[in-house]
Amino acid sequence: MIQKLIEFFSKNQKYFTIGGACLLLVLNGEQRTRIFKLQQELKSVKQLSGDSKSIDSLTTITDSLQNEVFILQTQNGRYEMGMEYLYEIDPKRGKDFEEYINNNTE
Repeated sequence: MIQKLIEFFSKNQKYFTIGGACLLLVLNGEQRTRIFKLQQELKSVKQLSGDSKSIDSLTTITDSLQNEVFILQTQNGRYEMGMEYLYEIDPKRGKDFEEYINNNTE
């Protein structure tokens, strides 16, 4: 039995060698694909971590713009309340003022 296996491997050694070489080529290709994907992921992680100064800068600008918008919205609200008050005490002047704002300041 063992003798038959030895003879079988001896006769087909060339085919086992070719099959093994093909298997190694396929495994090598798979490893290269995985390595390439990992390198791409590493590059994207480095870009994200490398841009921390840019992200901090953008965060600061965003915060500043949000503060400025809040101030302007508050000021706009005061003007609207002032217009409502003007309508209450003198409707004609309130209407004149609104027409001036809507038509003459664009």
